[in-house]
Amino acid sequence: MKTAMLVVFLCVLMLCPVEAQTPKPLRIAFAGVTTLTTPFGESLKEAGQQAGVSFEVVAFSNEDRDYAIVVTQIGGLANAVIALDRTGEVVASVVRSGWIAKNGGMKASAKELVQKLVALQK
Repeated sequence: MKTAMLVVFLCVLMLCPVEAQTPKPLRIAFAGVTTLTTPFGESLKEAGQQAGVSFEVVAFSNEDRDYAIVVTQIGGLANAVIALDRTGEVVASVVRSGWIAKNGGMKASAKELVQKLVALQK
């Protein structure tokens, strides 16, 4: 009798619609030279997919953005990526030596920033 009830319960459970909730994408806006921000945005989206988070690029003037991300190259010596929250506070940063667009620096910076942003969401 217990087995029959368990089978009925499992059948009912399987028939109930269960919608998987997809996490809301993080809304980001970029500041900086578009020759850096555009490819960095693509690297960020790729790294986000691997980490299970998605990004939506919005206008910098959008007050509903989650983060403003500044991407810059400091001469040929270093690159920096800084994420600011809605209030303008620095919440994450990545600084690497060398050119951001060479030798995977952009992808490595994007991956590191994604890890930090994911940690902020927990």
